[in-house]
Formats: sequence, C-alpha cells, structure tokens
Amino acid sequence: MEQILIYIAAGLTAGFLGGLLGVGGGILLVPIFHYLLKIPMHIAVGSSLGVIIFTSIAGTIKHWQANNVNVKLVIAVALFSIIGSYFGAYVCEKISPDLLKRIFAVILLITAIKMLA
Repeated sequence: MEQILIYIAAGLTAGFLGGLLGVGGGILLVPIFHYLLKIPMHIAVGSSLGVIIFTSIAGTIKHWQANNVNVKLVIAVALFSIIGSYFGAYVCEKISPDLLKRIFAVILLITAIKMLA
C-alpha cells in the first residue's frame, strides 16, 4: 500500500511541476524511484523518461490551449533533443550507477545555483 501511495504522490507532483514549470521528470522522479522505491539508478532514469512522455503530452495540450507553445521553437529544438537523448542514453548504458548519481547530482546542483543567482 505504501508503494501505491508513493506512485500516486510522485505522479501527481511530477505532473503538477511539469505543467507549472516544465520540470518534474528527472528532477523529482529519478530520486523518488531510486531512493524511495529502491529502483536501480539506470532503470530510474529510463523509467522517468517513459513517464515524461505522458506528462509532456498532457501539459503541452493545456499550454497549447492557452496559446503558450512556440511551435517553431519546439520543432527547432525537438530534432536535436531526440538526437541528444539517444546519445545520452547510450552513454548512460556505459557508466556505473555511482558515476551516474554523481553526474545527476552535479547537474542538479549547478542548475539550482544558476536559478538562485
């Protein structure tokens, strides 16, 4: 039952943050999957990406209705994001879980510092 409650809370929070700020998948779900649900780091990353698909679709629909989507920007960045994501996943397969955690933590820390500044 506790696991189901974590699923519900994680999903609602990730969805809310995704719609509100465009974040939630990696920032929130990877740590929840890994630390609370004890899922291996590589699987947490891949599973988070799977969830983000649906979060992104739902949030994009609502933002589209509010005329908050720059289609030219989406198209221009999407192609390169697909390519980058493919190669990122390839590299992810090749590194250890500990290194992946460290990289994840550094990226979160740098992002947090930049956002606060």
